[in-house]
Amino acid sequence: MFLKAPASLSTVVFVAPVIFSRLQQRHQAFARELAALGFRVFFVEPFISPGWSVVAENVVDRLTVLKLRVPFKVSSVPALQRIVCRLAEKLLKKQLDCSISQAILWLAEPSLAALTELSWARILYDRCDLHGSFPGQKKSVWRRYEAEIEENACLISVSHPFLAESIISRRDKIVLAPNACSEAFLAQGQMAAPRRRLSAEITGDSAQSPIRLVSSGAHYEWVDCEWLKMLACLDAVELHIAGIGRGNAFYELLQLPNVKNHGHLNHSDLIQLLVKCDVGLIPFRDLPLIKGVDPIKAYEYTACGLEVWAPDLVPLHSNLIISRFIANPAAAVAALKEYRSASKPFAGHIPVWKDRLTPILARLL
Repeated sequence: MFLKAPASLSTVVFVAPVIFSRLQQRHQAFARELAALGFRVFFVEPFISPGWSVVAENVVDRLTVLKLRVPFKVSSVPALQRIVCRLAEKLLKKQLDCSISQAILWLAEPSLAALTELSWARILYDRCDLHGSFPGQKKSVWRRYEAEIEENACLISVSHPFLAESIISRRDKIVLAPNACSEAFLAQGQMAAPRRRLSAEITGDSAQSPIRLVSSGAHYEWVDCEWLKMLACLDAVELHIAGIGRGNAFYELLQLPNVKNHGHLNHSDLIQLLVKCDVGLIPFRDLPLIKGVDPIKAYEYTACGLEVWAPDLVPLHSNLIISRFIANPAAAVAALKEYRSASKPFAGHIPVWKDRLTPILARLL
């Protein structure tokens, strides 16, 4: 099904929990796809405080990033955060090329739930994380935000079936829209596959050639750096780190001799790294947060022809893209040996973001 922006609902105010230019995630991908379909998209980044201003930056045709500066923001106190939303409304109205009643609110930041009280033409809540489970968040506060959004939203998209389980009274509003990868990963991966096979034939994939493991993305509290260390300390392995991180365990990981730190990479450079690697890693810790995670990196790894490995955690077992679950050093050694004799990357369909956007728009418009 091909969808495009209808003339009567052509403006989208996309309220995101991430900065547009940082690590490219679901939010930036959907915003770009909406603009490509003809929607006028205003991508609202996380508010900055203190202050009182708005800066607009055109990224591509029909896609503008808005940086709002407000006097304060208090996501832990809903009553005060409601005032923040009212202040943001005044700044937004000055930027839109139509009235709020003619625009779609695409909300992915629950702490701004009060925005759903305004008279938007349509309201979509894109739930792609288990909010309230991140470090420092109080679950009851975030559940309060989400309850208000669920009441006011026309449609609730979820990236993982687990995220729909708590939406009991609004199940008729739910549409499942898992994550995906950009078409660029798929195109480059398909081009790299013949080169990888030819290289293996020339070298014979000897036992002395290091197997290149890669972990991309944000290496924060939900990442098991000890598991990554375990893999990096094995013989005939190179571990490549792409992305940002924090914490002592992460910085200790970077000091290991077999670890190569590439830092934050743009899409193009990340693809160039992935197509040179062999195995992509999903190094999650066993936390409630990962029960509802559909990792974008798994799609990106697979699109580039990599096998995907993860710790042996029950919430990840339903992910068909993951080829092997590594519980300990012995399992890792066995996996490396098996990889050399017969790699088994995921061979099914790899969705792109347009595939995921189509069912959302079919229900929303």
